[in-house]
Amino acid sequence: MNDRRPDSPTGQFHFTQRCHIIPSNLGPRSCRKESSTQLSAHQPPADEVVLFDIHGTSQLGTFAMTKKSKELLGVLLFVVILVSGALWLWRLGAELTAEYTTAGVIRDVTKFVETHEGRWPKNWKELGCADHVPSYVHFNFDVTPDELIKDGSLIHKTITPVTGAYHTYPHATRELNELRDVLMRLNQPESNSIPQSCD
Repeated sequence: MNDRRPDSPTGQFHFTQRCHIIPSNLGPRSCRKESSTQLSAHQPPADEVVLFDIHGTSQLGTFAMTKKSKELLGVLLFVVILVSGALWLWRLGAELTAEYTTAGVIRDVTKFVETHEGRWPKNWKELGCADHVPSYVHFNFDVTPDELIKDGSLIHKTITPVTGAYHTYPHATRELNELRDVLMRLNQPESNSIPQSCD
């Protein structure tokens, strides 16, 4: 490290140069110049980093980080964090809306099946849902009760939020299984009754 502090007749300016020598196989040699003005207290000095090639003969570039650029960098970082947080909150709100709307649909379908002798609804109109519900819920109206009874996993693919999965509503699996139980109970084949003879 070399320090050079030339005397100034006015006593106003001091110049210091610090060079860190890096082996040629590790990269360029960097020199850090720090300057300070004794008489000017209103404008802080800039930190200037000068890059040279591995032989120290030619200057490759200069990067100056002033107080203003530091403040600008801080503002940009704050904006990035703010935007990222807003996007995360928006996504969380969308998931909450879709999943809890789907939970309401599951309950509506369960009531429909119970009051319609185990029949599966044919459309949204039969369920009597609000107009905004289809935009939050994927519903397979083409499936049959027999298919849902035979395949235990099919019920979990039949009524899903548009986001694709449940992340915030913890009771979806249980309620869908209860819906399938209702379908099984109401769609059991009736036992053949023995006709009674008339005397």
